[in-house]
Amino acid sequence: MAAVRRLPGGQKVALDLSWQTWSVFVEALRSSFGTKVAKEQAITEWLILQHSTSIDNYLDTLINLVWRTGYPEEVAKNKLVRGLNKEVGLAWA
Repeated sequence: MAAVRRLPGGQKVALDLSWQTWSVFVEALRSSFGTKVAKEQAITEWLILQHSTSIDNYLDTLINLVWRTGYPEEVAKNKLVRGLNKEVGLAWA
């Protein structure tokens, strides 16, 4: 038996049964908004990123976040310099 719903005014509309389960609905939302959520998460990671011990890990994470956020080159250069720990920052100055 096909699912039917009545709209205001008495019109019958056949419902798409693929939306019957919650998981399908959640996956559709995730695919629609996933990019925005991923970018917002990357921006949050960008804001807290600081160089601590490994320059390799810092640069790898920075490059990954530049790609995920879409920030321009000047913003990336600024973050690179300002995010370094004092010891490496002085050596690179």
